[in-house]
Amino acid sequence: MRGSQPAASASNSAVIAPNPKPTLHGPSYVLQVGAMIHEENANALADSLRRMNFHVFLLSRPTERFHYVLVGPYDSLDAAIKVKNDLEKRGFQAIRKEWKSTD
Repeated sequence: MRGSQPAASASNSAVIAPNPKPTLHGPSYVLQVGAMIHEENANALADSLRRMNFHVFLLSRPTERFHYVLVGPYDSLDAAIKVKNDLEKRGFQAIRKEWKSTD
């Protein structure tokens, strides 16, 4: 995983903070906002989402050619759905996926 997560702005209280270390007691969720072949395009999308105070990170796997732009992770389905709805209100399509910690 690569990327950084900025602190949520105090002026944007609607942003739901993710849990960087999801619980092992149940599923966690991420929202996939993009899958791009060119890393610079993935970085541009991630930067755009960060400016809106979404907690974004990039995932690139050595066996795949895509760079995934992900928001989260979230411990609850309710939190993931709220953020997905917020993304969609801002014009972004998001796919909710289960997330497993690599710890």
